[in-house]
Amino acid sequence: MSDKEPHSLTRDFLGVGTAGFAIFALISLISYSPHDPSYHQFSSQGGDIQNYGGLVGSYLADGLVRIFGTGAFVFPLVAILVGWAVIRGQEFRRWPLVLLFGSIFLSGLCALLALQFEHDPYFGADIATGGLAGAQVSQWLVLWLSVVGAHLLLMVILFVSALAMSGVSADQLFRATSLVFMVLFRWGLKSIRAVGILLIQMGREFKDWLWETLHIWRAARRDKVKYRRLSEPLIVSREMLTPSRKTLDDFSTSRKAGKEKEPEKKKEEFAVQENFPFAHETEDYQLPPVTLLNDPSEIRNVGKMREELMMNSTILEKKLSDFGVEGRIVQVLPGPVIT
Repeated sequence: MSDKEPHSLTRDFLGVGTAGFAIFALISLISYSPHDPSYHQFSSQGGDIQNYGGLVGSYLADGLVRIFGTGAFVFPLVAILVGWAVIRGQEFRRWPLVLLFGSIFLSGLCALLALQFEHDPYFGADIATGGLAGAQVSQWLVLWLSVVGAHLLLMVILFVSALAMSGVSADQLFRATSLVFMVLFRWGLKSIRAVGILLIQMGREFKDWLWETLHIWRAARRDKVKYRRLSEPLIVSREMLTPSRKTLDDFSTSRKAGKEKEPEKKKEEFAVQENFPFAHETEDYQLPPVTLLNDPSEIRNVGKMREELMMNSTILEKKLSDFGVEGRIVQVLPGPVIT
């Protein structure tokens, strides 16, 4: 019992220390700055360090970045897995396997990054893509297997290393992957179906709205044309404005009828003004004829005049609409034509 307790305490201490070191390395990598003190740069002013891990974190991050590039972020993950395996002890006896395949996974990832990118995707052009490890491994693989073979081998290495670290068999991984793909496929089909139904419904609603709008527009246009046809301008002629005048014949006829009905009365004598000759002394001026007092002659070509008035009314309405004035002529009063 006493032998197991010190062994368990040592294992826990190593496991917790490894996990803490992994977290510290991750924080140092996140806050890495190329201007901090490193193996290639020295600064006597400690206050200028931007790394959250301080001077130690600056050197640690610089070393990991120089060796692994962006793949350095996998190093804390592998360290955490190793620490967890050490803490479990006998329940997890394959921690050396995790450490071995974790290192292989890290090297393969760095080499794949070196093949894929010209510059490091996270740290920029100042750092070699994939670090020194990735550059060396990728050059060696391309030399022996070409670019295509190197890509294929690295993907196989990453897949096998992930299986070895997780302890999941390939069959279980394939089943889980197929299950995930089936769920995603069904969800995608349902989403596509829902979107299709929504689009069809929107198309039908738009079609109904378009037909309704077109029907309303046509009905309004027909009503407008019908209203214009029914409400043509009323042309008022002279006969409609002035009362009918009796002619001399009508007057004589009515007078004769009155004489027949009324008894004859004695004619009353009335004074007649004497015609003075000086009233006609007007030199060259000629008095207008008495025929000017007669009724005007009847207007001919009434239909043609009506067409002209209707056309002028339409032209006036169009001119008003050009200036934004919506109006309609309902009555026309033709005046005298002055020549």
